[in-house]
Amino acid sequence: MKEIYTETIQLENQLTMYEILSLHEYSQTVDGDFYFITEHGVVAPRNLPKLVSTFLTLDETSELKVVIEGYDVNQIFTDIKECIKEEEAEKVALV
Repeated sequence: MKEIYTETIQLENQLTMYEILSLHEYSQTVDGDFYFITEHGVVAPRNLPKLVSTFLTLDETSELKVVIEGYDVNQIFTDIKECIKEEEAEKVALV
């Protein structure tokens, strides 16, 4: 049975293009659907141009509400957080 799950994420840094593309790619493969509610409106990650323009206008202290619909919403939420934090690991490795 499909579930609906909502969670708010507090951004620590502005999202990079790598993170935005990771979210877009993940949205293409996930068994479910998710979208983000920001101060600029609602954006579905499958719509790459809107996703990029929305996330590049957010500052590093923005809140991001995630709405997920699917069979394993907790796993989808964990995967979304990993997409967002992936770039942080690369920054540390590059320094």
